[in-house]
Amino acid sequence: MRSPLCLPRFPVLLLTPGLLWVSAASLTEVSHVLPGASGWRAGFVGGFVYSSAMSNAVALVEQVSALLDLCGGVDWSLLSDAEVDEVLVRGFRQVGRFTGSVLLPLVREAEARGLAAAHDAPDMRAWLRDTLNVRPAEAGRLLRLATALDDDLPETAVALAGGAVSVEHAQVIAEAMRALPAETPADVRAAAERELVQRSDTLDPGAVALLGRRVLDVVDPDGSAKLQASQAEREAAEAYKRRDLRICPAGPGLKRICGLLDTEGAETLRVALDPLAAPRPADPDTGVRDDRTHGQRMADALVEMGERALRMGELPDNGGERPTLVVTMPYDKLAAATGVGTLDSGDILPASQVRRLACDANIIPAVLGGESQVLDLGRGSRHYAGAARRAIILRDRGCVFPGCDRPYQWCHVHHCTHWANGGRTDQNNGVLLCGHHHRVIHHNGWEVRTAPDGLPEFIPPPSIDPERKPIRHHRHRQRTA
Repeated sequence: MRSPLCLPRFPVLLLTPGLLWVSAASLTEVSHVLPGASGWRAGFVGGFVYSSAMSNAVALVEQVSALLDLCGGVDWSLLSDAEVDEVLVRGFRQVGRFTGSVLLPLVREAEARGLAAAHDAPDMRAWLRDTLNVRPAEAGRLLRLATALDDDLPETAVALAGGAVSVEHAQVIAEAMRALPAETPADVRAAAERELVQRSDTLDPGAVALLGRRVLDVVDPDGSAKLQASQAEREAAEAYKRRDLRICPAGPGLKRICGLLDTEGAETLRVALDPLAAPRPADPDTGVRDDRTHGQRMADALVEMGERALRMGELPDNGGERPTLVVTMPYDKLAAATGVGTLDSGDILPASQVRRLACDANIIPAVLGGESQVLDLGRGSRHYAGAARRAIILRDRGCVFPGCDRPYQWCHVHHCTHWANGGRTDQNNGVLLCGHHHRVIHHNGWEVRTAPDGLPEFIPPPSIDPERKPIRHHRHRQRTA
């Protein structure tokens, strides 16, 4: 017995407006695969099954719905490999055909009739979102595509309704055509649309989008340079207008940074961040590798760039004051490394982070009364500056954590014994650490001290070296050899 749904006598998913393709030879075969299909024989005429209500648009949509109900009962395992391939391709094309032949015309009709206003919706997109129960972005895409195919893209509209391109292809073509310079001649626009539609037969939507960015080179190589220069100027100006950056709460201890930059601004930022975000080499003594993700390295690089800008003192004044990070915390809590500090934004930081910030920061001591009123706000103090900082730079020349190669310009001066615990702000109590290793020292169980010869050495946590033998940066090992 032949396999059910033998091609080309193909009874499912071959819809054209108003009819369902069913070959005479297949009707008997399909009856045991599609429940109820044999009941359609009475309507079979010349290779097609016709409905008595084909002139009614609602009936047409109901017929499609009924067919899909029947498809739900198909035993797809009975199809051959070739039939699965064929049904899959043709079925996918019907999604685009239904969108182009039914959904988009109905969207245009609804807009023409003002149904959004009739239902007191603020706009057509909001009405579509509510009516179709889709996300605002999807409602917007549908509306833009419906408008574009009706106004400017006749070939794309025909191709979508005929199943030659997918919905996503049509959206990409519409976006590419929208991005063409306004002064593009009509014949060049038509040629560009035709090229994109034809190439959609072999290229996926992503490749068509890339082609769309240079389609003028393909269809009008002589005039494209002038048109593209105009387009680039317009896009750059529009992108710059849309620039935006926000820092918003994102849960306990987190802030979300989101926004948009024009291409020039984004590349400037990327070029500045890339060297700061490079993976650190494995430590030659401990073998510890940099296991941060790329996103974590970029985040650390952005913070480090901000810290360097604050340390350099080259930022403009803010309300007559130099930019200063203000943290309020009882002194006894800071000395004991317990409790939390409060930023001037109202956010809180654990004591370990406050102590790290206090190592090489312009500390503003705030004396608090019993109800936490500020009784006195002193001058900045307890940070390495001037000759003290220069002496440490001459000795260390960069981050002295074993294996690190960060230059001194990227480093903080860390108090080996915290000043809150009586540590002095002098050369014997300070070492240069990059931002990453400054966090490691404060949070990961490492200790750093100045050896009798005046050079810094590090004591690993027991998890890395149970014997906790002191180790040094290679620059200091070479100096003492």
